[in-house]
Amino acid sequence: MRTTLVPVISVVITAGLCGIAVAGNIDSPVAPSSGSGMYTLQQVYDYLYAGTLPTIPGSFQEPSASPGSTMKTTKQLIEVVATPFAQCPATAADVKSGVKFFSTVSGSWGVQTGTGTWYDQYGPSGPEDKVVQIGSLYVAKYTNNAGTDTNATKTWTTAGSWGTDLVWLGKDDWRLPHQGELEAVCADKMRLGAFAAFSHWTADPFTGSAGVKVPFDTCTSGGTNKTVGYYVRAVRSVD
Repeated sequence: MRTTLVPVISVVITAGLCGIAVAGNIDSPVAPSSGSGMYTLQQVYDYLYAGTLPTIPGSFQEPSASPGSTMKTTKQLIEVVATPFAQCPATAADVKSGVKFFSTVSGSWGVQTGTGTWYDQYGPSGPEDKVVQIGSLYVAKYTNNAGTDTNATKTWTTAGSWGTDLVWLGKDDWRLPHQGELEAVCADKMRLGAFAAFSHWTADPFTGSAGVKVPFDTCTSGGTNKTVGYYVRAVRSVD
């Protein structure tokens, strides 16, 4: 029995040594291909956290130094974006029509296109809340923005040109309201949110030297010399 085992063990050892001998060179046969470079975890973190666009070598590079004592983890990569993403639950209806945005809402994750209308953006229920629809008009709401010329007064002549020249909230079709339009706005003035309880100019003349005004305390129109300064409020027709 002893003489039988010796040749068998010898064969096994010889086969093992032969296997090791024919393993060959384990180094890569060619240099890394172009574009095989990779970002570091720190670069990924900096991009997600602050938008710092990283640079990358054209091909893989051997490290020039040993790894540092610490580095960003995959857990940190997730955490750095999880909080701001949770603060951005916009849907397509919340964003102006045609505008691209990144949705973080489950089920619509990724780049989306807004479907919201102009009034969705700037009306009372939108993020801007700068106009209100009264009848067939969009009306500037506040007395402290371009739509009311920061609560300033103008003569009748300058009021008209101010309205037609106004470019505001992405629109250039603003104008001064006509008499009947401004009377209707005045009657519903509580929807404006804020207003000056004084006379506002309309676009209509009263006589050669007078224009039509609407006092916002009574809403009853009348004529006044065109050189007198009154408040202004821009309107535009509903799309």
